Amino acid sequence: MARYKVYIPAIHCNHCKMRITEALKEIGEKKFEIDVEKKLLFIETANFDKVKEKLEEIDYPPERVEEA
Repeated sequence: MARYKVYIPAIHCNHCKMRITEALKEIGEKKFEIDVEKKLLFIETANFDKVKEKLEEIDYPPERVEEA
């Protein structure tokens, strides 16, 4: 598993956080944290491509991704 720091400029409020949380849980992700103020998702996952695809599907495409 790798840990990622993901910048998602479309995050604006707690509703955004809720949508992303629900989407990540749908694909089985459990180890993540969302910082609305900084527009960041911190996630530990074995399949980041799947996470990225899901985020794009719900209109929250990642702009920058760094291994954390």
